[in-house]
Amino acid sequence: MVQGMGIPVEPGRPLGGACFIADVDTLGEDLVGPARPLLAAGLPAVLLRARGRAARDVVRIGSALRDAAGEAGAAFVVNGDLDAALALEADGVHIPAAGPGVAAVRARLPDGIAVGRSAHDEAEVVLAAGADWVFVSPVFATESKPGAPTLGPDALAALVARARPPVYALGGIDARNVAECRSAGVAGVAAIRAFAGPEGVAFLRAALESSPREGA
Repeated sequence: MVQGMGIPVEPGRPLGGACFIADVDTLGEDLVGPARPLLAAGLPAVLLRARGRAARDVVRIGSALRDAAGEAGAAFVVNGDLDAALALEADGVHIPAAGPGVAAVRARLPDGIAVGRSAHDEAEVVLAAGADWVFVSPVFATESKPGAPTLGPDALAALVARARPPVYALGGIDARNVAECRSAGVAGVAAIRAFAGPEGVAFLRAALESSPREGA
């Protein structure tokens, strides 16, 4: 196993079958509220995203979420901010597509902290080689990137075949299309609104049921 700061991360499916992106811009600073029922229902991973905040604010916002994730046995990942990730003793760091290379990030981290990266096309998928996972987006239309070109299941499948790290589908994923993402060969899915909405637990169950089984 790849070992983070206390939570085991599974090779091949490092974030399990589903990752809740707890985005401050979308959800506000109370992230434990939407995360708690998901964690109780078996959410395997949560990613804190607080873009543009100072590291001290990311730590302040994320400490309760980290504790809740740890109590539930879920992986806790911080988006972009290495200093905040270290201060929060996160299990992993996720790097935007325009961020530094994976090797440069690993050089700044203690052994055992997982590193993920975002990608939107084949060139960025290639740059993600060496990461523990890669988020590929946007697969479907999403409020987070209004008007952005979408990949769709076929292009997603092509990028999964090209990628070296396990791929997680992101962007407009919901209970209606999660099975299509699974059919494209992803290791799992990541989402904000589908998890944070009133049907979040139902979506989580659909995501986990559509994920590869142990030993498959």
